[in-house]
Amino acid sequence: KGFAAYFKERLSGNKEDQQTADVMIQEVERLNRVIGQLIEFAKPLALKKERSHVPELIQHTVNLISSEMQKNKISVAMETSEAVPAANIDPDKIKQVFLNIFLNAIAALPSGGQIKIRLSSSSDGLVVVISDNGTGIKKADMPQLYDPYFTSKPAGTGLGLAMVQKIMDAHGGNIHVESNEDKGTDVFLTFPLSSA
Repeated sequence: KGFAAYFKERLSGNKEDQQTADVMIQEVERLNRVIGQLIEFAKPLALKKERSHVPELIQHTVNLISSEMQKNKISVAMETSEAVPAANIDPDKIKQVFLNIFLNAIAALPSGGQIKIRLSSSSDGLVVVISDNGTGIKKADMPQLYDPYFTSKPAGTGLGLAMVQKIMDAHGGNIHVESNEDKGTDVFLTFPLSSA
């Protein structure tokens, strides 16, 4: 990347060569992201759990990608009808869970649409349902959904949902996905509640 940036400066008079150097820099950055994801997925998870309020983590994650959602004409609505109890979780890892799911939803809404987030508590724990009215998942792809490196996206790594499942398992929680092709997807996340 350093050499590509160096040649971009050296070739400042030649627009075509500068564009080539730009492509090299972008591709190195893409490879770096993929390798980072592979390393993150391969290493054991070390959780730093603390009593956290999930609605705040969701809102923080939505804020991170709000400009991308606006650009794609995607609206977000969060519903919670009760005081949602705290959960004993690693906030950074759980923000990663929400980010991966939201990015999948954005990819499933190329012409815009809506993402709904519903929170409730049950005897099983805190339940978060993230729904979109996008393209949905093909029935044939459902059994491979959590397989590392399986992806239906041209530029995907296939680690998004695999990582989500790994993080949820480490927390003693779970993920369940229901989808209808061309109608949308519902992702159900269950978190164990923290002790008082």
